[in-house]
Amino acid sequence: RAFGKIYRRSHTTTTGATPTKHATAHPPYVSTRPSVSPHSRASSMKSTAASASASAFVSASLALIVVVFACAPFACSAAGCGGRDCNPPSPFSALMAVTSLPTTYASTGFREDWKSNMTLGHKAVIDFMGGVSGVNVYLLEPKGLDAAYEPVKRMCADSGTTQANCWSGDISNAKAGSPFYYRGMGAASCACSQTVSTGVGLYYGPGVGDTGSGLAYRAGHEYTH
Repeated sequence: RAFGKIYRRSHTTTTGATPTKHATAHPPYVSTRPSVSPHSRASSMKSTAASASASAFVSASLALIVVVFACAPFACSAAGCGGRDCNPPSPFSALMAVTSLPTTYASTGFREDWKSNMTLGHKAVIDFMGGVSGVNVYLLEPKGLDAAYEPVKRMCADSGTTQANCWSGDISNAKAGSPFYYRGMGAASCACSQTVSTGVGLYYGPGVGDTGSGLAYRAGHEYTH
């Protein structure tokens, strides 16, 4: 606190018999430390804060990676999954990148030209951006008889899909001629109480008035999902 002040001290000398007090002024204290401008000090503080922030971010990121890998499907034992309607989200996926077309199952009276056009729609997406494994396509003809849907219903069940609770609704809509097209659940397993997608189902029930080009477009749209 005394830096820069003038310190004075008193001392005595003897001149004859009478002591005389003298006041001696000492020069101001001069610091030998290099001066730091406020701007430099602020920059240094910002740099230190940025370094601390970066270190905290890296630590948090590493902690998150550890948590993710701890809950990855291959690191967890299977557990019960919480259900949510007929098309819940799947936090984990076991699907692999492929270039092959999906497997298609059709009701006995499904039109071949419709099937060909829908295959073209799937292929267009795969050729452009690639495909994924485990995709099954289920084609239900409009206004068919019960027996017409049995083969595709059986194949849907054999594929391990979790869509069984919605399957009866799809058949009812197809028999009534009410169109539907959607990407739904396929086969799935559980890990860390979450759903692991091991397959995908594409469900199509064209209307009587649908065209081949329109179905190709819809197939490409749903496969992209």
